[in-house]
Amino acid sequence: MGFRLSQNDLPLLKVVNDCQALTIQQLITWRWNSANPAYTRVRQLVQEGYLERHFVTMVAATPMAATQVLTISPLGAAVLARTYGYDESSIYFASPQISNWKTLQTLLATNDFRVALLRACADHPEHEVVEWRNEAVFRAKPIYVSVNGKEKRKPLFPDGFFILQHAGRRSYNFVECDNGTETYAQFRGQMEVYQSYIASGLHQENFGVKSLNVLVVTTTPQRRDRLQQVTAQIGGGQRYRFTTYEQATPQTVLTSPIWQRIGEDEAQSLI
Repeated sequence: MGFRLSQNDLPLLKVVNDCQALTIQQLITWRWNSANPAYTRVRQLVQEGYLERHFVTMVAATPMAATQVLTISPLGAAVLARTYGYDESSIYFASPQISNWKTLQTLLATNDFRVALLRACADHPEHEVVEWRNEAVFRAKPIYVSVNGKEKRKPLFPDGFFILQHAGRRSYNFVECDNGTETYAQFRGQMEVYQSYIASGLHQENFGVKSLNVLVVTTTPQRRDRLQQVTAQIGGGQRYRFTTYEQATPQTVLTSPIWQRIGEDEAQSLI
């Protein structure tokens, strides 16, 4: 008997496409509680041509190691078009970002947070991510703001943006995933763009809301604390929340006190 897609395969193809590229471990976090069924099904989907597999050498690792990532294939994209009504603008085939280990590092870090959030919502259906916009969406239609009164405007390119619904209420959240590779001056420049964006009131025009959060996920508690200090220096307030990748798990990301806010000693939950 030949291979047949199951109903469980459809959301798997969808999440791989929507995230642009996922590792098998991220897929395990997203759905499975053990590795064996994940490896078996993903291998079948690759063999049958619904997913593509790429081996990328992460030169920052010691020793150098190849990271295996999965992307949607043309056959998988056709399934998404039939099932979800996706068009060309909604499909993310493998891009140069996948073969460049630096940009891939940022994408995978963002997806670590994203799949933890999705799994948390799956385990707690009273929470729902009703929309996620990746960086590619903002690059396709940039938002420019004037920073510190300078004539030359700068674009807002978040690593992600999502709307979270809980108990009939929605929160609007930008996501910045910091891998510790940027200087503090570079990070400060990014936060200045957020500050100018919020001060301009463009978020009300873009999203129809008066408040939103900027969530910063980084590598270590020490780095987290320093990023908080940098943000506070430019006037950042409690809308900025900071945590680490280690803390942001499916079990903690929504309801546990893992988020540090400027000017507060005790961490808070996202909800």
